[in-house]
Amino acid sequence: MTRTRAQLLHMAKSLFEVYNKWNLEDIMALRTSDCTHNVLPSSLGQAPLDNNAFRQFVENLMIGIPKGFNFTIDEKAPLVDESAGKVIIFARSKAETVAGPYANEYIFVITVDESGTKIARVDEFVDATIVKEFLPRFEAAMAKVA
Repeated sequence: MTRTRAQLLHMAKSLFEVYNKWNLEDIMALRTSDCTHNVLPSSLGQAPLDNNAFRQFVENLMIGIPKGFNFTIDEKAPLVDESAGKVIIFARSKAETVAGPYANEYIFVITVDESGTKIARVDEFVDATIVKEFLPRFEAAMAKVA
């Protein structure tokens, strides 16, 4: 079954809507049972996350980012590949964290399953410089919270 452009864009936007709600069960409900999430570039050393690892990752983030993220997406420029079931989208985020304000830019490659109703894979390219500068402060603040 070919997923339509509208279905693919709907799923991509849904991902950011649930991230902005910051509810773990809503986030997980969008994912296929074998969904993987990759935080890139590989220089960050983040292993691919299956659903169990991703759930744990988000649960930990929720401690340090209790009010969640505010994602905005560039709706004028998504790239959609209907035959591959992929959407490539530019996004920005802001968040208040236990270590202070955080902001980043992203390119997300979102792969939607054959039904067009679940996300099968997320490749999240972050600004590695921002992550590398922020992560030590965040980890130190998280150690005080835990």
